Amino acid sequence: MKRLIFSFIFISTLVLIFFIYQSAQRNEIEAKTATDSLLVEESSSKDLGEKNIDLISPPHTDDECEKFIKTLSTSEYENIQNRRWSNVHIKYIDGETYRIRYFYDDGPNGEYQKTILYKEDETEFPHIVKVFKGFEQTELKDYFDRGDIIWQEQAYETSIRGKSIYWRKINDEFVDLNIDEGLSCL
Repeated sequence: MKRLIFSFIFISTLVLIFFIYQSAQRNEIEAKTATDSLLVEESSSKDLGEKNIDLISPPHTDDECEKFIKTLSTSEYENIQNRRWSNVHIKYIDGETYRIRYFYDDGPNGEYQKTILYKEDETEFPHIVKVFKGFEQTELKDYFDRGDIIWQEQAYETSIRGKSIYWRKINDEFVDLNIDEGLSCL
């Protein structure tokens, strides 16, 4: 009986070792295949020619980043169509600080424009005063006309020559510039 139990444990161990070995070989083959496909993609992208590679390569120098900053600062790109959101902090005539946030919110039928008016408490925590559908301007005009803008932040997103570009400005100064996936100039 002891020999039978020992034989069963021995055979089970061999089967387990066999499956572990097979799994390790399979993972090694998959890793090699993935590496080979990356090499094929890299070599085929080298065949595109200098002109196309220039269009898809990220900026590598400060000069290239400066060119993007100069280009993006024009009204052609800094416009309402490319704006993703905007926060405006206003010191109103009543001495209170208000925030007006314009942004796109998710809805059941896609994105829609939304505006929220906040009032800051003594700890500068924002409390919602009113929510508007769309980018409200008429009802909030008095805050802009009679208050002082103390801080303004805006974010934009567009595509130039096939590159996705996202940038953010605070008081008209660039604080964030990302080109394609995670390539940052600032």
